[in-house]
Amino acid sequence: MPSAAPAPAPPPAVSAATAALVTLIALAVGLMLPDVDLRLGLGHRSALTHSLLPALLLLASRQRAAACGIAAGVGVHLAADCFPRRMVGYATVKLPLHGALPPLESYGWLALNAAAALLLASWLGRQLHAPVARALVALAALAAALRYLWHDPGGWPVLALAGGVAFVVVRGRRRSLFRHPREGEVLRR
Repeated sequence: MPSAAPAPAPPPAVSAATAALVTLIALAVGLMLPDVDLRLGLGHRSALTHSLLPALLLLASRQRAAACGIAAGVGVHLAADCFPRRMVGYATVKLPLHGALPPLESYGWLALNAAAALLLASWLGRQLHAPVARALVALAALAAALRYLWHDPGGWPVLALAGGVAFVVVRGRRRSLFRHPREGEVLRR
């Protein structure tokens, strides 16, 4: 009995569009994913959901586009969670079999996992998406993040910090563009 021929690979444009769509859907899921801990009875701000773990699990199962979106969404969510009204009780991170972390450690957990998630999302985005698709995915992700942060009480400080960082980066680039080389110095661009 002859074996069936393998299915033909989809055209690259379809694969690229699918990867972009999966990334965006996963981003939307990732924005809300950390709070699934409430439905699972893990305690609010469980370290299992308020961490890079969901994205790493997807990455381990070779779901790179989904891992990219989940990492971006979780990163934005955790960045907003870094700014509760008070880091006590409900707002602190809960480790399984350990209990709640103290406030300082909770801030550290959230900030480090937010940064790691956003860096992973950025790295995966560069690996997965062509420049035009990457720009479109980045714009859609930015719009989703702004919408989420605008309505979250902890989002305002994140928006202020992101705006400040963007200002410094743009200003620094502008200065380097208009800098004139000193005598004998070669300016590379």
